[in-house]
Amino acid sequence: QGSIPFYEFESSRITNVHQHRTMEDALFSYNGRGFGMVTFDMTKADPQVHYEIVNERNEVVHEFRLRWSDMQRY
Repeated sequence: QGSIPFYEFESSRITNVHQHRTMEDALFSYNGRGFGMVTFDMTKADPQVHYEIVNERNEVVHEFRLRWSDMQRY
């Protein structure tokens, strides 16, 4: 059997005022103030999770969608 990839959705705290190093091995790394929003849509034929990083100005700086079918390849 093959291995299944593991996705970890994280964000910095919106009150975080210090800078930190970005994570080079991450799919996306953001070094600003913001929060992460995770939305699950189980009503679609191919259910999905949608992850957004939103900055303090309410701008989406990154988004990522993972569909159930993406995980079925493993």
